[in-house]
Amino acid sequence: MSTGFRPRRRVGPRDPHSLPADSTLSPPRLFRNSRNAGTVALTFVPYKSLTMMGVCCAAVLIAGSTLATAGSSQSPNLDVLLMSFLETAIGKALAAVWHFLPQLSTRAEARLITDHRPISGSPNFHDGGRFWLWVVVAPSHSPKKLEPLEFTENAAELAKLVFGEQQFRVDYSGSELCRFVVPNPAHPNSLAAAYHALWVYPDGRIVMQWGLHTSPLPSTQDVELSLDEIVAVLCHLHGVAHDPRFAAIHAHRRTEKIRRLDWRVGLTPSISVVEHGPVYWRSLSSSTRLPAVLPTGQNPSCPVRGFAPDRTTSVHRNATTIETFGPALEQMLVDAGYTGGIRECVRAALSVVGTRQIEAAVRSPAREIGTVPHETTAEAAEVASTDVPALGSTPTS
Repeated sequence: MSTGFRPRRRVGPRDPHSLPADSTLSPPRLFRNSRNAGTVALTFVPYKSLTMMGVCCAAVLIAGSTLATAGSSQSPNLDVLLMSFLETAIGKALAAVWHFLPQLSTRAEARLITDHRPISGSPNFHDGGRFWLWVVVAPSHSPKKLEPLEFTENAAELAKLVFGEQQFRVDYSGSELCRFVVPNPAHPNSLAAAYHALWVYPDGRIVMQWGLHTSPLPSTQDVELSLDEIVAVLCHLHGVAHDPRFAAIHAHRRTEKIRRLDWRVGLTPSISVVEHGPVYWRSLSSSTRLPAVLPTGQNPSCPVRGFAPDRTTSVHRNATTIETFGPALEQMLVDAGYTGGIRECVRAALSVVGTRQIEAAVRSPAREIGTVPHETTAEAAEVASTDVPALGSTPTS
């Protein structure tokens, strides 16, 4: 007696002889979204098709890299557009390959497409008790991490490169963070009172907090900063980012020389002083030209993500200091109220630094580093009694 039930035909491997002569079988892939819950569907893709897809991806990568290299010497904006086009093309190619080889496509995407994850952990720049210059640099593509022991040892070597001959101490050392500070002799255990601080992370990111010198302005509590010192520190960190000791804080990559960097630059606009309230930096001094029009009564500002973050992302390793820091310095002057010849001012400042010594020509006493040069409190008087002329200048490597 028939029950009307017919067993479903099981889908299995096809006869290899039924395929074209120039094709071979690829490993089967299980489709989870099958219409029939009890059916296992196996799909076979000729290796020849996968090979052609791989060749297309390689062609797009090579062509895009060649165009990006050629464009980088012409215009940084063209370079960014070419890299954006390249990543889009590779992403579409990998999306097509994912339907056949999802694991291989995912691994290739992780290696080829920049994710900008390291720079996303950079701190927000805000007001504080000292005039800080913040500089953050990180690889655009997340690298693999080192073993904790190797990371901490390499981080210490990087700190020696950054601080040069200045005396620093290890404030914290662990598998996820190493922090080094140039202490204030009056408050050796205070991180907030430190002259300079450096954070090193295993994802290849470093955060530099540099205390700037200040000069008093007449008839006011506000201060003046040195554009020469700001530029010198930026150029020093630019050299650090291209040193092998910077790349040594994460796992080795064969393509390190063509990897891009993400930068963030910030400047403390004001500090708070007891009995005086907020104190701003109102002007800049420079050995080169300054903008024609100085600000009058405008308070400087700094975005929480730094100056021109979109234009300091995915910076080519061959980019000059003008291409790397020019947009950030331009926005810094604009947000401070300067007008008239800003671009020429920035180019002149970044160009001259290559021909002069990195160290400041005149080293100021430690009491002027990032603090108001008026002894308004007992703490300020205590700091002023300690003269450390070597601090506050950018060291040579």
